[in-house]
Amino acid sequence: MMEPIKIPDTLKNAPSDYVNFKYEGSKSKEREELNRPCYNSIMPSLSDLIIRLSSHNDKNTRLPKDYYLAWMELCKTNKLIPPDTEVSIDENNVHQLNLLSTGYDKHWVYATLCCYRFADAYAPMVWQIVEHVNASKDFTFWQALHFGFATHYTYGSGHSFSYLCSSTSPYAPWGNLDLSQSIAIKDFYSLTVDQRKKKNGATNDCINEVAQSLGGCPRYDPYGRVTKTGAGITISNLNELLTDKFTELYLIKTNIKDEYKRIIDQTKSQIAA
Repeated sequence: MMEPIKIPDTLKNAPSDYVNFKYEGSKSKEREELNRPCYNSIMPSLSDLIIRLSSHNDKNTRLPKDYYLAWMELCKTNKLIPPDTEVSIDENNVHQLNLLSTGYDKHWVYATLCCYRFADAYAPMVWQIVEHVNASKDFTFWQALHFGFATHYTYGSGHSFSYLCSSTSPYAPWGNLDLSQSIAIKDFYSLTVDQRKKKNGATNDCINEVAQSLGGCPRYDPYGRVTKTGAGITISNLNELLTDKFTELYLIKTNIKDEYKRIIDQTKSQIAA
């Protein structure tokens, strides 16, 4: 089992997860916002816009350059953000991202904005995700993502494409040990743009529906309260995720439930052995 990689004491979370952004394209929507939620009111109308993001956070809370670029490359490789997303850093180490939203579904655009937000505001979490992926060839990005969210992310689903966050968060009364949550993120972003365009709900709700189809994750009432939880595939502690026992589970290239059930049953047997 790989031990969690210790995060440098010098890395700190930013005081907020707001960013500076500018919309360019349609004259009726073109505007600049400073220190605002990065998806502010734009999600229903995405056509012909370029979204330019830049950090407003203090340099002491900023992810080092190499880790920012590595994180964004991991997100591209694993289809969380479009492959032609422009990622850069200016001479003052200010993280920048340009996204041409034309041709993408709202869920892909939102995930891109969230991935930027994570890098900009949650430097310790993203640093550790990158380190965990680099530490072992048998350790997948999705395992590292689950471990990172479940350990460090406390803001909750209102600022993320997933309901997965730390059990210390007031937004996560159901816990963080159900792996169907991260499997569902992988499956959802394995869909084509046209397939995701048919999913009209909020992104985190759409991903939660995938997790529920695999037997896991909570159900909510209109006020965000948990009404039912599923078994999914649960682990006793997060450190169990830092093993190769779960690698096959995250490498499945189809969202056919029977295939997941076979691997889940096999994995549970291995854990019990």
